[in-house]
Order: sequence, then structure tokens, then C-alpha cells
Amino acid sequence: MNGDATKGILGTAFLYTNKDTVSIGVGTLLSGLIKHKIRPYELLEYVKNHSMVRPYIQGGEPVEYLAHLIPEGGYRSMPKIVGNGVLVVGDAAQLVNAIHREGSNLAMTSGRLAAETILLAREVGDFSENTLDHYRVKLMESFVGQDLKKYKDATHHFDKFPQYFETYIPMMNRAFSQMLTVDGSSKWEKQKKILRDMGSFGEKVKIAWDLFRAWKVMT
Repeated sequence: MNGDATKGILGTAFLYTNKDTVSIGVGTLLSGLIKHKIRPYELLEYVKNHSMVRPYIQGGEPVEYLAHLIPEGGYRSMPKIVGNGVLVVGDAAQLVNAIHREGSNLAMTSGRLAAETILLAREVGDFSENTLDHYRVKLMESFVGQDLKKYKDATHHFDKFPQYFETYIPMMNRAFSQMLTVDGSSKWEKQKKILRDMGSFGEKVKIAWDLFRAWKVMT
């Protein structure tokens, strides 16, 4: 869930249906919470009380609650991950793909590659940085390094230009709502209204330019 779920702050919310429970969560930048003076639990309660979410949890009882910080610095925040006798993996290495909300799979892959490198170093009896650098090379060649590099500027871009989450996503939500609501209006009438709601010609050009920039940082 994007946009209203985080009150326009860069981030997402989710609802997972399990066998016996429902998991609901919301994540956003710490800087966004501070800027808008919102506490994490307030944002979660806001999502839980949304008309789309509330029916799933009515009559239910909380089973577990947790909150934690996730290092979403990504590619540009990665520290030195190899040294003499040292390998850095998972969260400590900033291995989080914030755009796709992934971290566990990156951490597990880094752990596997680190273990393989340690076995190699043990075999040759050399735990120097030069030998252990095999881990860094393999990590950056894997999907972990490729994905982090692909989205290296995405989080910064969306944080720098808040209109994506504050304006454009709510605009898209309204447009889809209009198109998918059966109210006797033709699709042509609905499309004309959506175009009018996008503003003047200059505002439409700005939207198009922003969408192009978003596409650039995501591809």
C-alpha cells in the first residue's frame, strides 16, 4: 500500500494473510517520521483503521507487536565489507533493497557467499584481505550487488521529491477509483475528468517530467 498508508511519507504498508493470523505493517523513513512528527505506532493504527484494512481484523486480538530500524542506505552506504580476517554480511553491510522491501534474501545470500569464501580461505590457509576479497567480488556479481546498484539513487530521489507520494500516488488512486466504479458514466467521460483533475497543461508537463525521472532511477 502506497501513498495514504504512510500519510504521503516515502514508504509502504502491507497486509499478509497467514493461515491463522493476519500480519499488518508499515515502514517509512525515520527522517520522514521526525519531519512530520508522527510516532511509528500512530502510523500503524492509522493503517489498521483504514476502511480497506479494518474488516480483516474486526473481532481479532493482537498476537504480537514489534518495531525495528532497517538500514536502507543501500549501495551508496555500503561500508568496506572485507578486511584481514573480517567479512561483513547482511544488515551490517547495508544489504537492503528498499524499493522492493527486501532484506532477508540478500542477507542469506551474503551469508552463503561469506561461508564459501571462508572455506576457500581455510583451504589455502590464508585469511588476508586479498583472499577474502573473493566474497566481495562474488557478492557484487550476484543479484544482491546488481539490484543494489540498479536502485542506488531511487530512495534518495523519491525522498528529495515528495510529490510522488504526497500528490501522484493519491492522484492515481482517485483515477483508478473513477475508472473502476460503475456509476453510469462512460469511460470517455471518466478519462476526461481524470485529465482535468491533473491540472493545467504546464502541470501535466511537470507530471510527465517527474514520471520520466522516476523511470530513469528505477531502470
